Amino acid sequence: MEKVRLNWQINSNEEDSIIRRYCHNCGKLAIFKDSGIRRHNANGKNIHAYAIYKCDKDHTWNDKLAKYKAQSEDYTTIKDTDTQPKSIETAVGSPPSPEKISLADLQQQGTMEVEILLETVQGKWRLDKLLAQQLSGISRSEIVKGINGSRILLNGKQVKPSELVQENQVIRICMTILEFHSNP
Repeated sequence: MEKVRLNWQINSNEEDSIIRRYCHNCGKLAIFKDSGIRRHNANGKNIHAYAIYKCDKDHTWNDKLAKYKAQSEDYTTIKDTDTQPKSIETAVGSPPSPEKISLADLQQQGTMEVEILLETVQGKWRLDKLLAQQLSGISRSEIVKGINGSRILLNGKQVKPSELVQENQVIRICMTILEFHSNP
């Protein structure tokens, strides 16, 4: 069984990285910008991920991105077809990237499993919406069926389609069971 590994860097656009809120240090409403720095705190087996925002006077505010369980996973050796990480520079709800990945083409080439490593994740991204924007030949409803049917896994586990993805997570897509549609 041939596996393909893809590395993705998911970046939100500038508008999503600006928040207007009260700054306790300034004593007034201020515009906070995402610094691009992520902080992770561990509490037992729970890991909390935060995005660090800064106002014009460099006061910080931490926005909690997610909470997840610490885990270790033994990865098998796979064929590395994409040596350069793919940078996805769209925001959730925006038009899809022109560089969509065709699962039907990969399946025709004999690929049985696709593994996507999320190297960088900025902003909040739902698993089903992210895959629907970046994969061609498969509808969002088919992606949801694949997630619910354990054919699309996040870190080797079945999750809800609305699960928010995080850095260093791995999405696995089993190609043998999914149905793809050709794009015109």
